[in-house]
Amino acid sequence: MQALKELIYIINRNKLRAVGVIALPFAKESKLNTLYEGINQGLFQTDEDAARAIFNTEQADSNYRKLKAKLLHRLTNALFFIDLKKPSYTTRQRAYQECHKNWAAVKILFGENAREAGVDLAKKILSQAEKYEFTHLCMDIAKTLRVHYGAMLAAKKEYNLYKTLYNKYFELYALENYAEESYTELMMQQADSKISMEQIGQQAEVFYQELMPALEKYDTHDLLFYSSLLKLIASTAVHDYSLVLEICDKAIESFELKQFVARMPLQVFQYQKIVCLIQLRQTNEKDFASLIAKKPKFLKEGTYNWYRFQEAYIILGLHTQHYQKAYDLFLHGIKHKRFEFLPPDQQEYWRILEAYLFYLHEIGKIDTQGERYSSSKFWLGKFLNQTQISAKDKRGMNVTILIIQIILLINQKKWGKTLDKIESIEQYCSRYLHKPDTIRAYYFMKMLLTLPKNNFHREAVARKSANYFKHLQKHALEIGNQSFFMEIILFEDLWKMILENLNNQFARIPKSNAERVSNN
Repeated sequence: MQALKELIYIINRNKLRAVGVIALPFAKESKLNTLYEGINQGLFQTDEDAARAIFNTEQADSNYRKLKAKLLHRLTNALFFIDLKKPSYTTRQRAYQECHKNWAAVKILFGENAREAGVDLAKKILSQAEKYEFTHLCMDIAKTLRVHYGAMLAAKKEYNLYKTLYNKYFELYALENYAEESYTELMMQQADSKISMEQIGQQAEVFYQELMPALEKYDTHDLLFYSSLLKLIASTAVHDYSLVLEICDKAIESFELKQFVARMPLQVFQYQKIVCLIQLRQTNEKDFASLIAKKPKFLKEGTYNWYRFQEAYIILGLHTQHYQKAYDLFLHGIKHKRFEFLPPDQQEYWRILEAYLFYLHEIGKIDTQGERYSSSKFWLGKFLNQTQISAKDKRGMNVTILIIQIILLINQKKWGKTLDKIESIEQYCSRYLHKPDTIRAYYFMKMLLTLPKNNFHREAVARKSANYFKHLQKHALEIGNQSFFMEIILFEDLWKMILENLNNQFARIPKSNAERVSNN
């Protein structure tokens, strides 16, 4: 079923019409069309759903399997008619589709002994493949033309030309393959909890050093991409973010010099640069504005990846105390017409960002100019209803949700409710957060627990929490293995805001609550 879903997503009536095909290759009233439309409209999620609707059977029987195989075959053939002129495609993406489609045609021509037509088309493809650095395709074409001019025509000049080309691309493909294989192996190792990041980083450095001689000779798309990723992993593992920043800048510069838009590498290294700046926390307002202005131009507003970039920019702004700019970026994203089409978990993250920005507004850190934030427009109950997926993530975003509830209650001086909420996290803290990847959240929660025990008295709380604050600082974000997306405002900054919101008077806690505090 999943294979059919993917094909139907790619091949739809609009894409086929764009190249002159009037309709899909089956009749509108046919069972094939019923299966196609059922999957396309989300009516059939499983094979059993489809078999029940089309053949009135409780399981996928032989009739259904034959129908499914026939639809797969028809849609696979229709792949050659998809629209390659989509505005979202870069020139390299279009070239990739065209080259491989035409290369399949060359194989058919050679199979039908139409060799001259095949050779002419192969040469045109080779020119495009070299321009866009499709190394494997270049190697394959050169090999075919070498055989044609050598074994078939005995044309020595042309044979030597394609023999030399083949050997060049054979060597280059082997290097690219090694770089890609090395990167893939490290990604697999990251999923193994028994292997430390230090070990992975050391292996990445070994792989990179082995590729250094090749990089002095070649700078093709794939070789440059994977070797740069290897160096990135090696530097990140030892928390050398100054070097990571240099690697990102060098990679971006190299790919921008290409005669085509290298979409994937530019997107990866631009994003990693933002992540690196979040770790360094050294971005001034001018540099922050410049970074946003240099956002990859091929990122279409409202797309999934555009929102991911927006999130990273917002976190960078919050971590470097450019709160107003972070708010402006947030507002642009949440008001976009495509926001409602984001996956539910990603929408929830934006609602969590919204809660923290509301808090910053309430304590006077940002000016919303009446745009979206006011006490009458933010309800904690509604926020909790909008973040039910995240609330189940006991060692992730749920921590962020708990924290914002507490600091909003503190800001409103609702001491009784604050006490109730803080008490509920004590066992939670010990059970879920005393791990390397949540250690900063653990110490911050411990600091929050000192609030009711000292009746929200600023100096007393500051004194009693000082030791936890030192531990928090020892586990800096970049070495704490904690996702920076979880720490929306740096805990150090957030704690200062909380203390500023207290005064040197013991809070009047309702009697029933106060008795629980004294008993603890």
